[in-house]
Amino acid sequence: SVQEEEAHSERPKGPKVLKRRITHPLFQNVLLDKACQILKQGAPGDVLFRPSTKGEDHLTMSWVWAPGVILHVDVLERDKASPEQLGRVLVVGYAEGRAEGETFEALDEIHARYAAPISDLVAEASTHRKFFPGKQADADALVKREKGEAPASIPYRVALCDKAPGHLVLCYAPSRKVCHELISVKPAGFRLRGITHKSLEHLFRWFKRNWQTAMAQERPRPPPPSAP
Repeated sequence: SVQEEEAHSERPKGPKVLKRRITHPLFQNVLLDKACQILKQGAPGDVLFRPSTKGEDHLTMSWVWAPGVILHVDVLERDKASPEQLGRVLVVGYAEGRAEGETFEALDEIHARYAAPISDLVAEASTHRKFFPGKQADADALVKREKGEAPASIPYRVALCDKAPGHLVLCYAPSRKVCHELISVKPAGFRLRGITHKSLEHLFRWFKRNWQTAMAQERPRPPPPSAP
């Protein structure tokens, strides 16, 4: 969240980042705290690319993922002409030994094919009748109350995930205990238990048929730390 990132920006500063010779309307030579200040005025889907403390072969994309939630995503650069210049190949989601990530050729492409579609899906989710606009704990309390009012039902809600920024969480109560399922949002749709659904409605329909099945082979991993 914005608040979390502000707290992060107040920590002692790390090594000085290398200023980059990148001329692009989405790029600025600023640090985390300034990026958050700029994006506070932005709308979901807005992005700002900036230098990264990870080194000269990385950028950070600061991104308004949803209202009040700013993410900082690592962008790995490959095929560079010089340390200051932008790499010809840009990779989002790379994690050594875990994920190869998705490749792009330009900052505009990352914005158009990655950040904007995801933020559009989050905005779409927020209009669904089962979306809870408050904190996850309050969504749990609502589901628990609905379960008490109709014990034979399985009430559910979806909310922004407090513990894993950049994810949604499905809160449901098959019994008195409220259970949770992490939902990743990808450009192609909403991903639950290793399956991507084009809409939240499709995801709910699938989940109602399959919630009792064995745990999926692919369980969602905790998100990596925010890029500095």
